[in-house]
Amino acid sequence: MTFTPQEYEVITEGARSFGYASVAPWVREMIIERLLSRPMRDPSAEADAAKLLGEVARIGSNLNQLTKAVNTANVEGRAVDAVSVAAEVSILREQLSGLQERALNEGAS
Repeated sequence: MTFTPQEYEVITEGARSFGYASVAPWVREMIIERLLSRPMRDPSAEADAAKLLGEVARIGSNLNQLTKAVNTANVEGRAVDAVSVAAEVSILREQLSGLQERALNEGAS
């Protein structure tokens, strides 16, 4: 790892302020401490989360389209088939429930 002279000076001062004679042991300890204090990132879990978010966005888009169609029909005075709307909303709820279950199962493994 390389540092600019200014960065190295700041790091050296930091090490000395914590009682270290040299930079390497302090930096090593800081890195290890940081790694142990926060969970390690799992790229495959992040990819799975991105897929789930994409699916949630698609479901949200479908819901927005459905809402817009109902509102437009109401504004234009056209009848809205409540049974069809309820069926579509039910499908969206099932999709969201499935995603929630998938996310919980993947989080547990």
